[in-house]
Amino acid sequence: MNHILTLTKNSFKKNLKTLLSFSIILLLSSMLFSSALTIKNNFSKEYDKSFNELNTANTFFTIPKIEYNSNILENIKNIDCVNDVATRKGIKLTIPVKMQDTTQDQETIFYDLADNGKISKYDVVERSSSHQSNYIYLSNYTYINSTLKLNENFTFKYADKNYSFPVTGIIHEIQYGNYSSEILGQFLSSSAYNQLLKNNETKEVVTILVKSVDSYKAYQKISKLLNDQQITILNRNYDEQSKNSRLAIPNILVTILSVFSFVILIISLLVSKFKIENSIDEDMSNLGVLKALGYTSKEIMFASVLPYILSTLLFSIIGVSLSYLITPILANIIEIQTGFIWQVKVDFFSNSIVIIVNILLVTIFTVFAIRKIKRLNPINAIRGIEENKVVKNHFEIDKTKVGIGFNLALKNYSNSKSQNRLLGIVLFFITFVASFVGILFYNVNLYPKNFVDTLVEEYPNVAMLTSSDIKVATSKMNGVKSVIYYDENGSVTYKDNLIKVFVADDFKNIQNDICYEGKNPQSENEIAIGSKIKEQYNLKLNDYLEISKNENYKKYKVVGFIQSVNNSGEVFELTLAGYKKLDVTYSPRTLYVYLNNRVSAEEFIKEAEHNLGENIVTTINYDKSMEAAMDMYISLVSIICVVILVITILLIYLILYVLISSIITKKRQELGILKSLGYQNRQLILELVGGFLPSTIVGTVCGLLISKLSIPSIYKFLFKAVGAYKISFNYPITIFLIVTVLVMTSTFLIASLIAKKIKRISVYSLIKE
Repeated sequence: MNHILTLTKNSFKKNLKTLLSFSIILLLSSMLFSSALTIKNNFSKEYDKSFNELNTANTFFTIPKIEYNSNILENIKNIDCVNDVATRKGIKLTIPVKMQDTTQDQETIFYDLADNGKISKYDVVERSSSHQSNYIYLSNYTYINSTLKLNENFTFKYADKNYSFPVTGIIHEIQYGNYSSEILGQFLSSSAYNQLLKNNETKEVVTILVKSVDSYKAYQKISKLLNDQQITILNRNYDEQSKNSRLAIPNILVTILSVFSFVILIISLLVSKFKIENSIDEDMSNLGVLKALGYTSKEIMFASVLPYILSTLLFSIIGVSLSYLITPILANIIEIQTGFIWQVKVDFFSNSIVIIVNILLVTIFTVFAIRKIKRLNPINAIRGIEENKVVKNHFEIDKTKVGIGFNLALKNYSNSKSQNRLLGIVLFFITFVASFVGILFYNVNLYPKNFVDTLVEEYPNVAMLTSSDIKVATSKMNGVKSVIYYDENGSVTYKDNLIKVFVADDFKNIQNDICYEGKNPQSENEIAIGSKIKEQYNLKLNDYLEISKNENYKKYKVVGFIQSVNNSGEVFELTLAGYKKLDVTYSPRTLYVYLNNRVSAEEFIKEAEHNLGENIVTTINYDKSMEAAMDMYISLVSIICVVILVITILLIYLILYVLISSIITKKRQELGILKSLGYQNRQLILELVGGFLPSTIVGTVCGLLISKLSIPSIYKFLFKAVGAYKISFNYPITIFLIVTVLVMTSTFLIASLIAKKIKRISVYSLIKE
């Protein structure tokens, strides 16, 4: 046993630098993989845990208080899947809220803080010691995305009246959480609530909170019940849909991190395999001596593999430990987007998975790499002869027709096939990952509209809720490009399920076309259906389906399929004429206004309120709202991109360090002879680096081609998981070319930097050693 330990110790010493490079790569992989896996395995569970602890409603409906009566509650209680029902009064307003560096209009329900019932309870995250009567507790999402601090005033203007309430606490709740739920909940003290209600009695609402054994079934039955009684549903949602829309972005980013960390792991495995094979070639004589002295192949193999396994175990544990430095940072970033508070805890299961996977894969790759030790003949190995291997003198110097420097670079390439093969494969993966991140950066940071269009539905520059028909007058205003009636709150019944309907008088003028197959409806007999309805009922284009509203039944022809991430694909599109066939009393009230570049949304709203003020109930500046949402996504994606970029550069450096060090070690005598013949260090460095150019070019170009062909499909698959079937991303060839050039340039510069170690080696030592 002692002799095996001695062999292992010698192997450690000889391969210390290579083991260190391999271990650093493995450490990076373990950090990212453990962090991503910890988030993936726990974030959803913690969400469900908070959901249950706060006894959050499985489904909820917000209706005008004037339309509420006690019979509604009794009828809901009689639905078979309903366990419990409660109500909560509130005031629903659309108010401007400062988020980050912009102000966006948000639909907000103000609740009485004292009304913390048994369903959809809330937690107070933090409160100030200030004693005031009129105060507000902000939702965590609003607070962390604003510039406000405790005891500062939360101010807004509504219906020409200014309101100001000091922020004395922060609320964590699950029902609303973030803007993906389309509405936010804030909590006022009783006196502040009554003050706000006094001026806005017509805006008072009742939120019906429902606990049920089947949330979707309850959601559908209660929707139909309210619809049949012609009660206006201002807002509704159920647990699964709310969770999916709220966690959509975090799930995408965690998936990206997981894949990237796995790519790093593969690279570290390739490095270990290469170095072991290279060490066998370099130490063939020593291995032959060991075999001649009586060491068995298994003992030599064990001693060769053990350093990598021990390094894997050690640095996997270190990487997993360090992951708890970056996981809270990622959790905080996700909290900004979701509003959900998650305290990171040690996850032994995820950590164990990372360590076991690392050890298992490293063992498999290293054992596969040292199999040739079994075939070594001691006598031939001592003489430095490898069986069945014919050494050919490629690019003979005396027969060259090009410059000797160029010829030597070609010889370096041909005599370093394993190094070049490894470099080519690694650069292929790096180019692919960098291209993926480059496309994400392009479509989020440079053209964020592409990213937003993929995840949201229709949005104008300005939306106006009107009390009379002012479409023609609006269309004649300065800077107006087009105006349409668009309603996102329509509803119809299909197969006993109440389905949301997007109603427009003209789908040709919409800004964000969410139809991913077929077309939008154009006539009164046509309909476009959401992705979930299509899959649930196996519908096809040109099929006919019958829908109803208020006991009116009509058939429509399916002409297109649409996506809706926020509604989980459970929507219809109908023209205004088509919707009126079901509800002849329906009168559109919401105008979507699209502006040209000559006027801003803010300027238009001021002019509209001045000229048409008596006909406008409220206005929403969508430009500001979308700008705030884009800023949030930009900061989130930018951090991920920077992390991946830094790690990519570090990977290139570590891989080249291993490769160049092995080449210099293997060719010390040859380099010494060339130095003695008068070759300058600069020439030797260029020749050495030049030997990597073919594999660099091949690896990056292959990465470019495969990226260009496959990345659009990968993004489609990635976003399809959150319900987005139509990806509005652009994939310009310029991005792929820039990434390829940057990877090539970085490789050449880093290789030249590392190869400068030739300067520190004397001619005598090169020849002697």
